[in-house]
This record gives sequence, C-alpha cells and structure tokens, in this order.
Amino acid sequence: MNCDGEWIDARQSLFAELIIEYGRVLGVDEYVQRGLAAMRASFAMMYCPELPKAKKQWEATHPFLTRIDGRKY
Repeated sequence: MNCDGEWIDARQSLFAELIIEYGRVLGVDEYVQRGLAAMRASFAMMYCPELPKAKKQWEATHPFLTRIDGRKY
C-alpha cells in the first residue's frame, strides 16, 4: 500500500489491533511495532496540514488534538 497511489488509505489500521495482539501473544516486539506503525500511518495521513478540510473535521471531533499532532513530517 505504500506505492500504489492511495495516499489516504486507512485499511492498514483495520488490522493494527490484531497485529499488536499477535505480537504480544507471541512475544515478538516487531509485530507490536508494526501494528502501532499501521495505526499511526493511517491517522497521520488523515490529520495533516495538506488536508485543511479533513484536519478541521478531526479537530471538531477530537478537541484534544494539539498543534504537534498536525505537524508536517
């Protein structure tokens, strides 16, 4: 999913919790880290300065977000 032209694709986050739990059960930290990365990537692609309309909607829904959450990478 990293190079097929879908910049805003949340599908990877659908399995993030499962991957994290799998890593915990097996004791493999690499799986836990991959699950966390999948969750972060999906969120970061939606809440960013390049998408001002989506960013505004995120802020209205989640008022706890701060300036650092919407920073450019």
